Amino acid sequence: MADILASCWTTAGDALPVPGRDASPLNMLDRIQIAGEAGFTGFGFVLADLEGIASEGMWGDVQAALDAAGITWIELEILQGWWVPPDGERREYELQKRLLFDASDRLEAFRLKVAGDVINLEPPDLDSWAKRLNELCREADDHGLRVAVEFLKFSNIPDLATAADLVKRADHPGAGVMIDSWHVDRSGTSPEEVAKLPLEYLGGVELDDGSTTPVGTAYEDTVNNRVYLGRGEFRNRELIEAVASVGWSGPWGVEIISVEHRSRELRESLPDVIATTRAALLSAGVG
Repeated sequence: MADILASCWTTAGDALPVPGRDASPLNMLDRIQIAGEAGFTGFGFVLADLEGIASEGMWGDVQAALDAAGITWIELEILQGWWVPPDGERREYELQKRLLFDASDRLEAFRLKVAGDVINLEPPDLDSWAKRLNELCREADDHGLRVAVEFLKFSNIPDLATAADLVKRADHPGAGVMIDSWHVDRSGTSPEEVAKLPLEYLGGVELDDGSTTPVGTAYEDTVNNRVYLGRGEFRNRELIEAVASVGWSGPWGVEIISVEHRSRELRESLPDVIATTRAALLSAGVG
């Protein structure tokens, strides 16, 4: 049976990736327990989660909860500013990187998600950015982490082609591309393009669903309108088949960020997330 990983936002309750709203109001140990009971074998932590765990000295309790829940795949996110050269302003980046690496050492994470610049949308100098990505991957490798670059339409890494080119130039086995159903659709990327991605460039996959007609700004749409698999219009069966054809054997992430999902109790919502995701995987021939 395929492993399914709950992204940090899938279990965060009334929280979302917006400054001031990124800290979950829910008890972390409860989130882990409920995710395990629902059937997840992977769990994601965002920086706000890790800051809370560190400040409360909960590392041992969190590890015990993960073990009790049968959760073995740990994902960390999201690191920004990794493209800044050593002589640039890197203080915030270095602090966040230190926390993420410490969390990986303590929780034995396997993946770190990064993204491009969402403020300066000038196309990146890919050679320079690839050099920085290579440096990050070499550091992350010492902490058991693979680095997955997530393309976002509202960033300067807006599509699969740019992300794959960056990963290729970085030339490090620890670099890969994160394939997210939402950003595949919104960037105009097709499952057929995903199927052409070499396995060594595939850093992970996240599934979600939605309308093919955006509502609001790109960012508002991203954080408010995702739905459970099979309840939207995305080509998820073809996307899952494409990822499977590449040779993916890791966990299948699911990232639900929406007004509706945030309003539900986890004990009600997470079994629905698992059931719909499992059905989508099975329909695409993934057990």
